[in-house]
Amino acid sequence: MQEKRCDVVTLSSGYAKTEDGGVERLEKWVAAIRKHLDVLIALDLVPPTTNEWIDTTYAMGVDALYYDSDFFNPNDEARGNFEKHKSRQLEALQYAARIFPTGAVLSHLVIGFEPLEETIASIDLLIDRGVVPVLVYFPPYNSHLRDLWKAMPEDAQRVYAHLYEKLVRTRINPHWVQQYDVVLPPLEGRFFSAESPRYHLKLKNFYETGTGRALRFAMASLRRHLRVREVPA
Repeated sequence: MQEKRCDVVTLSSGYAKTEDGGVERLEKWVAAIRKHLDVLIALDLVPPTTNEWIDTTYAMGVDALYYDSDFFNPNDEARGNFEKHKSRQLEALQYAARIFPTGAVLSHLVIGFEPLEETIASIDLLIDRGVVPVLVYFPPYNSHLRDLWKAMPEDAQRVYAHLYEKLVRTRINPHWVQQYDVVLPPLEGRFFSAESPRYHLKLKNFYETGTGRALRFAMASLRRHLRVREVPA
């Protein structure tokens, strides 16, 4: 934070098989960061088996949530497992979107492993539940999935434009998605669309000012203070 501007720190649990999705082992890290740094905190987790863990995640000081979900089907053998978990994944995402601020619940979609129409349908499926899709466009060069990956740049442009336009119409905040690795933030889809980005760009520019940053952090803290209640064990 001394070297460059930093608004959001993201911690990842990695792949977790526990019921909590990996959040419990990150609690001490969240508490330490919250104590010593003035920054928003996001967690990258596996969807938990029960919604109580989602309540716990927000109450312990997490501002944004990224749930890994496999909303694509790279081969027929994966179909059974995909269908088995998709219902719970959607339930967890939809519940989290009611607990966390608008736009602060994210989940990824991979472009290229399925017909683009299915990816677009998944975008609508997530956004209709208040979840911001994070699109991954990257051929898996060192994997057997490489032969299944088919997506030309012009195809990806259509998907990014659809995501951006859907977010513009719903007014879901896209500013929680940071530029990292192989992810292109949803707001960048404006370059492939005729929809005006004026509202979101003004908000983005405001967040980058000292006043905007302070207000964003204060609103996140106030929201948690008003919504979180301690109950007897």
